[in-house]
This record gives sequence, structure tokens and C-alpha cells, in this order.
Amino acid sequence: GHMPVCRVCHVTLKLFQRPSKLLCSYCGHSEPAPEQCGVCHGTVFRFTGMGTQGVEEEVTRIFPAAKVARFDREHVKTNREAHAILAAYRQGEIQILIGTEWLFHRLDPPRASLVGFPQADLGLHIPDFRSAERTFHTLFQAVEMAGQGTNPGEVILQTRMRDHHVVQAIGTQDPERFYRPELSLRDLLGYPPFAHLVLLVVAGGQASKVHLAVEFLKHKLEKLFQADIKAQSTVGLGPNASFLGPIHSQKSGRRQKMRTLFLIKTGDLPAVRQRLRVLQQEYQQRFPSLPVVVETHVDPMEIN
Repeated sequence: GHMPVCRVCHVTLKLFQRPSKLLCSYCGHSEPAPEQCGVCHGTVFRFTGMGTQGVEEEVTRIFPAAKVARFDREHVKTNREAHAILAAYRQGEIQILIGTEWLFHRLDPPRASLVGFPQADLGLHIPDFRSAERTFHTLFQAVEMAGQGTNPGEVILQTRMRDHHVVQAIGTQDPERFYRPELSLRDLLGYPPFAHLVLLVVAGGQASKVHLAVEFLKHKLEKLFQADIKAQSTVGLGPNASFLGPIHSQKSGRRQKMRTLFLIKTGDLPAVRQRLRVLQQEYQQRFPSLPVVVETHVDPMEIN
């Protein structure tokens, strides 16, 4: 259950097997993949994961007499299909419903006397500072599916991280056990709501053109934030700003094949906006017709 995190950004490190390394998707920090666990010092690793199809096969094997259905974006394509499956479940024609969090996004999520959540802590390993927040909300919605009132259902969470503040908050149904440590961590590391994030996305279809824009932006950002980086406090962000990048994005756009990211953290958003306006003017003067798109996102919900 040990989760290696970046010492700078405190987000989960991604594992790459060729070559074998751990990589931070925020700052680009890289380190060799460990040969032994940092907690138990074990040397045997098993890489596991199971989607809804795997769960369906296992449930069908254990309960061969039960009618089982899947509810995910790959299996349910239209609202009509979704309505039909949920109606059959409510009428008892389907005894076991296996779904993803897409089930929670319905206006009429079903209720169940028993809700099981396999590998409930997987969301905590996503390399995003909001991973704990999203996991908490997902698990909270799972608890709501079990119903409230005089005849509540039962919720079973499978986890290797029983001491994590998200799991503790869900287990005790006390949201404060999530909010307090999460807010303290955000404050310490300079993440929203105590600071602002500005994400610059550089995208284009030609790698050489994207590289040209990225090098220009990196040089300019270093000059714009040089004083702030030197004055950066070791605890908390304060009014200073810092930037991370360039970071190669693992997500490709529909048309733009190459995506590179810069992430700016600041306690003074108006000042950063002013600097970025200057940067935008210099970029447009330097590259008036470069086939590269540069997007700016303030406090983005996803960083990828």
C-alpha cells in the first residue's frame, strides 16, 4: 500500500517500465524505480488492476444464478440504454449492477442494500493534488447509494490504506476528518484554495515547432519569475510565484499531437496575469504565424 510521492509537489509519481523509473507529472522530477518497498522492504512487486469487465467475470463466477449487468461508458452508449438498465435493476430483473462513477452522475442514481467498492483507494494514486478530494466525493456518493433513514444499506470498501484521512472520513462518516488534514496539506504546499494555479498548455502537430515555442516560453518564464523563485519560502507559498516545467503531457489533443505544460503557482494572481500579458505580447511578436496553440487555464480542474 505504500505510495511514492514527489518530494516537491507531493503528488503521486508515475511508474514507467521502459526504462524503469518514477516520474512526477508536475515538475518532471525523475528517480529510479525502487528495487524494494520503502515501508516493508519487500522485493517482490505485483502490478494489479481490474476494470468493470474483470469484476463482472468474477461476480458471475461466484453468483452464477444472479442476473448481472454492467453500467459504464463503454457498455452503455445512450441515455435510453442507461434508463433501461436502471429500470430493470429497480424492478429486480437485475440483481447485481456493476458500474463506474458514471453511475453517480445520473440524475436518478439507484439505491442498493449492499454497495461494494473494490480497490476503493485507487483514486488516491492518481498524480493530481485533487486526487484525495475526488476520491472522497466518489466514496461519499457510494455511501449515499446505500440509502439513509430507517433502513440504510451496507457499504464495503476494499483498501490497503485504512489510515488515510479519506478512508477514515468515509468509514466514520465524518467529513471533518477529511477536510482538516486536506486543508492543512494544501496550505503547506501552496495549492488552492490557499494559492492559485495557472496552467499553460503548448500544443501543435509538429514537434519541432512545439519545441521552438516551449524553449522560448521557458526562457521568458525563468526571467519573469526569477526574483520570486529566489525569495520562495520553504513553507507555504506566500505572495511569491513559482513555475514548474516544461512537462511533457501524456494526453494528446484531437488535432494537436504534441502537448507540453507549464504550471505556475502564485499567491498573487493579478500580478501573474500582468506578467503573462507581457509574455503573450512578446510571444506574438516573436512567432506571429507559428502553428502552435498556447492556452492559459486559471485554477484548472485537471492538470494533464
